[in-house]
Amino acid sequence: MPSIGVWLLGLLLMACLLGLSGAPQAQVREKGAIPAHVDYEIEGKRFRVPETYLGGFPSHWNQVKSGRFTRTDYFDVAFWVSDGKPSPVRGISLTTYWPKEAGRPSLGDGDFVVSAYHIVYLPPGKELTEILPSRLFQNGLKGRFPEAYRSKELVHGLTCYTNLHPNVHMVSCGLDNQEIDIVLNADWDRRGWPGGRPPNPGWEMRLYSKTDGLWIWLRFPEVALRRWADVVCQTLTLVRSWEFPPSQSQAGCFHPNIASNPARIPELEGWPGSVAGMRKESYRLSRNMLLTQVSWRLDRAALST
Repeated sequence: MPSIGVWLLGLLLMACLLGLSGAPQAQVREKGAIPAHVDYEIEGKRFRVPETYLGGFPSHWNQVKSGRFTRTDYFDVAFWVSDGKPSPVRGISLTTYWPKEAGRPSLGDGDFVVSAYHIVYLPPGKELTEILPSRLFQNGLKGRFPEAYRSKELVHGLTCYTNLHPNVHMVSCGLDNQEIDIVLNADWDRRGWPGGRPPNPGWEMRLYSKTDGLWIWLRFPEVALRRWADVVCQTLTLVRSWEFPPSQSQAGCFHPNIASNPARIPELEGWPGSVAGMRKESYRLSRNMLLTQVSWRLDRAALST
């Protein structure tokens, strides 16, 4: 029968083995922690992005290598427009522009999450190889907005066209000045949704910053068109703040809060999506269809004679 000393020796040996087998597990858990930031390099420009902003799956420890920047084609982030803080829900999982967070609204244009899902840097000359917003805008007008079935309006500083076909909601807005080139699109088939409207409609924006070559694709809620410039400003402010080393000359917005308190345009108030806006659209559509029918009948009469 083993002596007490042998039992004690066996217990000590088991404790040592357990301790040794537990050490690698603790190391793995430590290495598996989400890093504070992830470093990227796009076309020679470096970005140090706080990990909590990134819109994809949580980053792993092996994506952070001291002194090295991972070359990538683009990166994506999600943030609240009011203060630029990261969304509690990563962009890849967003099903609404108002994810639940204490003190944040659940609807409206007062605050919402912006998904900047494609952030790229274009070095000088590289923009010539891209189809930039102003060209996208013009191409869209030719292909999707026939002159006989569209209206043109100035909305919150943007030139906007609406397709007047009764079965679709299709709006495209653009602006091209010395600093930025943007196009915004919102469209859906009304027949495919109860009430003619999807549950979480949004604007697709393409933004090119001429001053520093940032080429960004974004989404934000369709009800928040008046906040388009705040979306642009907050996006540029954040992305520029992540440049490494930081570029002080390019920090901040091109024109802060230009659309936060827009001048009221009585004839456009509530456009688009409101009852007043729908009534205006219905009126324009009816008028256009009536004119088309009159023109068609006149043509038939002319042919018959």
